[in-house]
Amino acid sequence: MLKDTPGSPLVFLDWTPADSGKVVGHRIYRAEAAGAWQPIGASFEPGYVDLTATVLHTYRYAVSAYVDTGQESALCQPVNIGVPGIRTFLPLVTR
Repeated sequence: MLKDTPGSPLVFLDWTPADSGKVVGHRIYRAEAAGAWQPIGASFEPGYVDLTATVLHTYRYAVSAYVDTGQESALCQPVNIGVPGIRTFLPLVTR
């Protein structure tokens, strides 16, 4: 199961690792709207930060697991994540 951290312009993904001791890593995929899945990275841990997401966009993310021979599992259930705009807070300075 994928989940993200709300309130950030970056997309932080984490998931429950596979039970199999044969899994050596995960591949992360992203798609826009009904577009095709594109690989955007890999991780040896059950987490990933998408630094290339565009603010005010909604993406679909999915992850697969792979073993040392390169064989890859099917994608997990995708999740839709909207990237919020960046909020800027300026300090109030009074004299």
